[in-house]
Amino acid sequence: GIASHEQATCVLFLLLPLQLLDEALAVCDATIAADPLAAMPRLARAVVFRAQGFLDESSAELRRLLELHSGFYVGLIHLGYVLILQKRLEEAVAILERARQLAPWHMGGAALLAVALQRTGQPERAEELIAGFAGNPNFASIFYASAGDYERAAAEFSKLIEMRHPVVVLSVELAREFRDSSWGQHLLRRMNLASEH
Repeated sequence: GIASHEQATCVLFLLLPLQLLDEALAVCDATIAADPLAAMPRLARAVVFRAQGFLDESSAELRRLLELHSGFYVGLIHLGYVLILQKRLEEAVAILERARQLAPWHMGGAALLAVALQRTGQPERAEELIAGFAGNPNFASIFYASAGDYERAAAEFSKLIEMRHPVVVLSVELAREFRDSSWGQHLLRRMNLASEH
């Protein structure tokens, strides 16, 4: 219901960027207990697991979510990303292609599919996707961060920050390595979200 969606939004856009991962997981668990069929709390829980580095748990939660909501393209996109992180690239391509069929306009899904295609030796198909979103900082930021080109990702994230684009808070969380890089930390300081090390 609406309450479970609100709780998941709080996790994704407040607790997760602030790295309050234990609190985020507690909110997810309580929300899932109250509304076990709701999609967003399960998605948020999977994202928290991923942020904690628990990729198997994240994948399992996303698969449970997709058993309940097979056409939930956002769940497919997140599962594809986890599979990329696990280096299960052929499976990632299949999942992300399914997400692309459901939501061809979704930039994050297209960016992750381009990364998976590049890593499976399909650069021509990746280039087609990249060309289709040329000049879009949302696509480019996700693509470069996921591909490991942190300098270019930072430049694109900077454009999103200047635009006051709300997805930038969640997008910076996509690639943990990017978040922990000097480029990622610089961007997080700009948004007052840098961790205290």
